[in-house]
Amino acid sequence: MIAVTSVICAASFIASCGPVPPAEPAEENPFRDMPNSAMATRSGISLEKLHDGWGLYMRKCGECHQKKHPQDISDEGWQKIVPHMSWNAGLSEDEEQDLLNYLKAANSEAPQTGSPTNALL
Repeated sequence: MIAVTSVICAASFIASCGPVPPAEPAEENPFRDMPNSAMATRSGISLEKLHDGWGLYMRKCGECHQKKHPQDISDEGWQKIVPHMSWNAGLSEDEEQDLLNYLKAANSEAPQTGSPTNALL
C-alpha cells in the first residue's frame, strides 16, 4: 500500500513539473489614449477640444476601420490620411481639425512607432 501511494505521489509531482500554461493576454485598454490635462498643456489645445477629437476618433473611425492607437501612425501619416478619411466620414472642417489635433496631441504622449506607410492597413 505504501508503494502504491509513493508511486501516485511521485507521478503527481512529475506531472506538476510540466510546462506552465500561457497567461491570458492582457485586455487592451480602449481608453489609454484618452485626452488628459498633460496632453492639453503639451499640445496647447484645450482639453475640451481634445475630447471632441477623441470622441470623433472613437465613433467615426471605428465605423469602417479597426482603431489604431494614435502613435501607431506618424504625425505626417495622420496629416495625409485625415483629410481623405474625414471626407469619407462626412466630417466638417472643424471636426477634421479637432480629430487631427487630438491625434497629434496623443502622439506626443508616447514614442513614435508608426509611419505613414502602415496607415491604411
